[in-house]
Amino acid sequence: MTKPDGYRQPFDINDRSGCGAAMRAMCIGLRYFRETELAQLIAVSVEAGRMTHHHPIGYLGSFVAAYFTSLALQGVPLLSWGSRLLLVLPRVQQYIADRGFYVEENLANWQPFVDLWTQYLEARGLSSGTAQPKELLADGDVAERDNFYRSLMASTFPGSTGLDSVIIA
Repeated sequence: MTKPDGYRQPFDINDRSGCGAAMRAMCIGLRYFRETELAQLIAVSVEAGRMTHHHPIGYLGSFVAAYFTSLALQGVPLLSWGSRLLLVLPRVQQYIADRGFYVEENLANWQPFVDLWTQYLEARGLSSGTAQPKELLADGDVAERDNFYRSLMASTFPGSTGLDSVIIA
């Protein structure tokens, strides 16, 4: 578990780039994979992400990578991961509020992450958590797929932020 007075990075309104927090977080999901350990998974993944990317676009990528890893280990069907994410994000948001560290700034910048995930799930037909995804490629059209991802991204280079990287993965 994180130490209450451990390392803290100030909030950075411009720190929307970088996918490092998400790339480093899968091991957190390996450690805190049980459903009963969700609170610990939230705390450790958010704080690990905020150490280098203190913006929701960055540290929520850390949470998603850890959370999806934990769902895989629990044997939860892949099709439900996105809808489950949207259901658990309020708990992550409550964690941020309870920590009392740059709460206003974090909550003011929270919604784009939720909106883009919602848009992605709807576009792929995955909102229900049970339906098969809509195909992205029409006859192998890679440019079409890339344009789809660019339409959802928080950056100009798809895959370069905590949001982009976990959606594309």
